[in-house]
Amino acid sequence: MTTKETKTEVFSFTQALIEDAETSILKHQSISKPSLWASRQFIFPAKYLMLGASDVFLPFFKWSIMSLILLTVVGYLIKGIGLPVDINTTIMGLCIYIPMALVIFSVPSTYAYYGVKDENIRAISEYLSKNNISDVFIIELIEENLEKIYIRVLSRVSTFKWVIASLWAFLTFILNLQMKISIKASPNNWESLIQENMMLLGMFAFISFIAIGLVISYKRASDLLFKSIEFGLVEFKYQLKVKNA
Repeated sequence: MTTKETKTEVFSFTQALIEDAETSILKHQSISKPSLWASRQFIFPAKYLMLGASDVFLPFFKWSIMSLILLTVVGYLIKGIGLPVDINTTIMGLCIYIPMALVIFSVPSTYAYYGVKDENIRAISEYLSKNNISDVFIIELIEENLEKIYIRVLSRVSTFKWVIASLWAFLTFILNLQMKISIKASPNNWESLIQENMMLLGMFAFISFIAIGLVISYKRASDLLFKSIEFGLVEFKYQLKVKNA
């Protein structure tokens, strides 16, 4: 790839770079192009969501482990002391809430890298090197393409959020309307009607919670993907400047 080719090939190369980055961060290997295509359509989405979910629930996992260790240690230390029940309850509560505060207010060095690992950055650098990219100007054009593509990803995430919010508003309206009509039709059964509506609302709330979790997981995985590429491009620019110095 040379500077003369950038008018027609930068976009195609950006696409190929994203596809290679997806394959890399999902740790997928395919023996043929048809196999890779099928994996990209049917296997990648599930692995992509799982990758994002692992990052979303990492703080919860850390909090659970810290709380469990603290509860075990403190429980062993105060065992047999004979403290009043209220004090025991307070101490056990602190063993849960203190780790929660520590996780919530973690220092940036423990969470601010979008889950990007050195191996992700190396994979991007190796791909650029393999394709003989040697011009910082071309890398900057790729970065511009990535910014525009990432806007499209964010637009899709926003659409998901709006769909969930719209469904919530629609369901609330329908349940409210149904409640008014049903109570007018049979005023003596208002308790059972409320119970049925609450069950429907609870079921939809659970489904919405799962949907929101999937959307957040998708967003986190997308952040990991694009930030891996961006960090990889920065690293490769550094290598080029050192090489040409």
